[in-house]
Amino acid sequence: AAPAGATESAPAPAAAPTTWSVQPSTEHGPDDRPFFRYALAPAARRIDYVAVTNAGDSPLTVDLYAQDAFTTAAGGFDLLAAGRPPVDVGSWIRLKQTRVTVPPRSRSDVPFELSVPDNASPGDHAGGVVASVATPGRDAAGNRVLVDRRVGTRVHLRVDGPLRPALGAGGLSARVHTAPDPFDGGLTVTYTVRNTGNVRLGARPELTVRGPWGLTEKHRRLDPLPELLPGASVTRTVRVDGVTQAFRLDVDLAVHPLPVP
Repeated sequence: AAPAGATESAPAPAAAPTTWSVQPSTEHGPDDRPFFRYALAPAARRIDYVAVTNAGDSPLTVDLYAQDAFTTAAGGFDLLAAGRPPVDVGSWIRLKQTRVTVPPRSRSDVPFELSVPDNASPGDHAGGVVASVATPGRDAAGNRVLVDRRVGTRVHLRVDGPLRPALGAGGLSARVHTAPDPFDGGLTVTYTVRNTGNVRLGARPELTVRGPWGLTEKHRRLDPLPELLPGASVTRTVRVDGVTQAFRLDVDLAVHPLPVP
């Protein structure tokens, strides 16, 4: 209880979370594109718009920039950190504004120009346009840091020229797991798939295990791999059970390319 003559004050309400979104737009507002997609020749230019929408009740200032994309170790799509200079499609985008203040419950449509270099390589180039907000926070050790919160939209550019869809598989290794039943052993198989071409691809791996003299053959269709950007690779480890325990086992990996939207 409060002492006599004192007034108890209610706790201050928590600050509303900052919420914003980024999407393709026009000078008149967003359209129905899920992301930016272009097919352009070297030396071509394109003017477009990106919308930054503030869903909060206070003005919001964001830093706008374009960045190159990469495939994560888990096979996801991500953009390089803000501090790393882009060298591909992220460096070919020039935003008219790099810092924008958006009023509450409002939207800003920011124009940009995409200029494809004369010597741009044919095929797919991936990146994104990002709106970021730096907010105070603490790291794992409790130190005060600025946390860069990013929201972005993808940019997929295909430059005219010869297309080479191609995947390569390598780094294949297998470890045997013995069992009391000689026909119920197991294998742990690790493999790497790399996009060696110049277009975005998914992949469907298939694994075949063979023993000597036709004692055993185990065929398994593995989970499809997500989108791999040109030059990217992912490594996976899977377990195959029900394998005959022989003194020699041959493991073959086939990788079938899949189109991506």
